Amino acid sequence: MKRRVFGAGLSGSALAWGAGWASFGQPLLSHPRDFAVVLNLRTGRKAALWQPDQASHIQAAPGSTVKCAVAAAALATGITHAERTLHCPGWWDPPAQLGLGRLPCWDPRGHGSLTLSEALAHSCNVHFYQLGWELGSVALWEWLQRFGLGNSPATKTAPSPLLATGQLPGWGVDPWDLLAYTAAIARRGLPLEGEVRIPAISLAEPVWDSLHTGLRLAAFSGTCRGIAPQGIPVAAKSGTILNSRRLGRPTLWAEDFQAWLLAFWPLPDPHWALVLHLHQGKAYEAAIPIARQIIATISLQP
Repeated sequence: MKRRVFGAGLSGSALAWGAGWASFGQPLLSHPRDFAVVLNLRTGRKAALWQPDQASHIQAAPGSTVKCAVAAAALATGITHAERTLHCPGWWDPPAQLGLGRLPCWDPRGHGSLTLSEALAHSCNVHFYQLGWELGSVALWEWLQRFGLGNSPATKTAPSPLLATGQLPGWGVDPWDLLAYTAAIARRGLPLEGEVRIPAISLAEPVWDSLHTGLRLAAFSGTCRGIAPQGIPVAAKSGTILNSRRLGRPTLWAEDFQAWLLAFWPLPDPHWALVLHLHQGKAYEAAIPIARQIIATISLQP
């Protein structure tokens, strides 16, 4: 069945989708302010874009996508290690001097005891509240700068547990920030100059191994499960952000949220990286099916 979607045309070297017709079971991007881009990790060139005009209008907190950088910082500085477990009962009580009050995990049932890779896979807030506190605001901000995520003034003085979970009001990143971030993780810190500049990030191989393990597990059985088409090994991280205008409301709906989805594939030597932003919707409900469709489509290219 043909549906009206925000669909296809050619722009420069990349396949670019604007408003058009395409044959899909469901609309690929259903909101006119959604955006997606796929990067070729071997050339640094954009391979495909969906609704490219929207990219310049998107500034949103990174949400849980920031947890990859926090995990790298915690491992590289030695405040944690791959086998350490932290227990999540569904909440975290911050030190009194922060004045924050009890902070919730996104899953009120709690996650139990998780290693760092498992915490990445299940996006456990409690694990990252604790790592953020142990890192401290200054060190965490410096690490976010390395990954290209600390340029917002709001990040310099923020409580580190909030910074470590991407929940900070006023923190804005754009799709190109997150595309370079995703590509740097996928390429294990190897730089590349292309249409998108991928920065050099020097970390020990076991640190990259832990990140890739967590993101691969996220796609297999964690918060991004269902993203991988059959036969295509994928690593992924999602982030759901509450619209700041909806803070304090007793009832929230899907349209009160925005979502990021980052992915790279196929593993273990990824060729492609994806950044998807949904103007309305939660990552696990709305972004995963769209990302799966994009991954399957791009993977048909030679």
